[in-house]
Amino acid sequence: MERRRERRKILPLQIPVIGNVHAAPLIDEASARADIIAQMQSRVRWTESVKLLSAQGITAFVEAGAGTVLGGLIKRIIEGASTFPLGAPQDFTAIE
Repeated sequence: MERRRERRKILPLQIPVIGNVHAAPLIDEASARADIIAQMQSRVRWTESVKLLSAQGITAFVEAGAGTVLGGLIKRIIEGASTFPLGAPQDFTAIE
């Protein structure tokens, strides 16, 4: 069975996005698409990405999905970082 590759439209970026492959800001739809594709085949630069966010003044991080693994990693990378997991409906009250 031949696998059909479908392209999904990526809309213009509305907020700043840091790509994990190069630990650098993504500036447009093309760079976002390239970073997503590269993540499937490349090592990600998680530590460098988190440090870049910290250098830009980011101190609070929201982890979407079940678990708190990424939040734990962030706290090891950035002393004093606040993390908020959003894995269940009741978690949303913590960030209100």
